[in-house]
Amino acid sequence: MTQYLSRYMSRYLVLLALLIISGAALFRTSQNVQIAEDKLSKIEYKLEHERERLAVLEAEWAYLNTPYRLEMLAQEYLDLDTGAPENIVPYHDVDFKSFAPAAEDIPPAPSPVVFMPRPKSKPAVPSTLRTRSIPMKAAPVVTQSPAPKMPEPPSTGDTQSRELDGLLNRLTKSNGGTN
Repeated sequence: MTQYLSRYMSRYLVLLALLIISGAALFRTSQNVQIAEDKLSKIEYKLEHERERLAVLEAEWAYLNTPYRLEMLAQEYLDLDTGAPENIVPYHDVDFKSFAPAAEDIPPAPSPVVFMPRPKSKPAVPSTLRTRSIPMKAAPVVTQSPAPKMPEPPSTGDTQSRELDGLLNRLTKSNGGTN
């Protein structure tokens, strides 16, 4: 009978040990899940906070770029003048070659400069390396192709476009046709 009891007792002890081990594993897993949920909620809070900051920055950017505000700042800080009608010329009369710099006006490319920390002791450097220079290529010459002809606007026959054409013709004739 003692043998019978010890056999059942050992089974119950093994079963009890397995229950304790599985309970401990379940408790540890539950703790890990809670820690992960806390981290997730912190990350979600930070993400929402960043979204709110982004919305504020976008609203501020929209305000800073309003056309009225930019116009007021341009009038206050930039020395701009409105264009006069005598300064208007037809597109085909503009000499685009005059905008390209001449080859002699292009400055030479600067020589490269390398900053290195000063060594504690002087290294042995062969004399061939001390006097060596880097050859530089000349700057390319910039040329522009002739400006393309602008297509003529379609004639609609309305009076406003005829009046505008007449005004432009009178302005170019009074200006001498040159610019």
